[in-house]
Amino acid sequence: HDSTSAAAALAEKLVQCRIKALLALSCLLRGSKRAQEAFQLGGGFALLRDCLRVDHPKVRTKALVLARHLITLSHSPYMQAGVEAGYILSAAAALAGSLPAGVGGGGSGGGSLGSGGGGDDDASDEAALEVAAAAAGQVREASLHLMLDIARCVDFEAVPSAVDHFRSEVVVRALAAAGAAHHAMSDDEKHAHRDEIELRAEMVQMFG
Repeated sequence: HDSTSAAAALAEKLVQCRIKALLALSCLLRGSKRAQEAFQLGGGFALLRDCLRVDHPKVRTKALVLARHLITLSHSPYMQAGVEAGYILSAAAALAGSLPAGVGGGGSGGGSLGSGGGGDDDASDEAALEVAAAAAGQVREASLHLMLDIARCVDFEAVPSAVDHFRSEVVVRALAAAGAAHHAMSDDEKHAHRDEIELRAEMVQMFG
């Protein structure tokens, strides 16, 4: 039990370090051309892509937001770097991985979108599930925002790999699974996740 607790504590510290590092990077990179150039030269786009793949909702969400900011800056020279680093595919994987387990072929990180039963003994578990579901929803929305903003801003002739990535099986399956999850939502859940649903619908309209 002690070794398990120590491993869990170490994993949580690593997550917190990544979150703080992403926050620091976000502050450094916003509005600083020299910092952005240093980030690219230092292999920052590949490292940020790896953060998109971390199986933790807070890390993924902050990485998705930072990636979106970097590659959609006005006259950004980094769109191609982001696409070639795999941001579209990683965002699609984050979307699929944040879907409720068993809904539309989704992953295990999203929890249940529905409300569970149970008595007072289950109250804390239900609250934890609600927190996890909310965090997963933030990942899904950030993933869709990143993919849609790339689709809106990228020059497909200058970055032809973007077309291949958007039409890849990874993206198609993720959007289909998200659609199945949205279909399974209650009316209240659809209202709560309306922005996410609208983002997915626009993606499907563009590439469906």
